[in-house]
Amino acid sequence: MEVTKGVSKELDAEALRVIKLSPRWNPAIGDNGSPQRAKYVLPISFTIV
Repeated sequence: MEVTKGVSKELDAEALRVIKLSPRWNPAIGDNGSPQRAKYVLPISFTIV
């Protein structure tokens, strides 16, 4: 996992921590029924109060 557009070290670390807590994802399945590599960008927004 990597942060593509970071804001600050603290917010980037928090975003990674939250993603690591999420349930395991199922892999993409190709035409032949085997797991395929896939890349996904997950936008995360923070509201600072």
